[in-house]
Amino acid sequence: MESFVRNPACITSTKSTYVYATPDRGAKKVGQLISGTQLVVIGEWGEFWMVNLRSASGFIYKRDVEDNYINGGNG
Repeated sequence: MESFVRNPACITSTKSTYVYATPDRGAKKVGQLISGTQLVVIGEWGEFWMVNLRSASGFIYKRDVEDNYINGGNG
């Protein structure tokens, strides 16, 4: 069974930022994004956005993106 999300929320990084394995800035870094990278938000966890990253998920610190960069969804 396939599923999809209509009008998913997206964020755009406002600076180079790390993607973490868990919602903790001390967690293992699983990627690094350059400024202007756009990703689909799949969840929210405290001060972090959960995003699709390649074929997995990761967490981006919310202060590395700005609210006006959130499109779609309820943001």
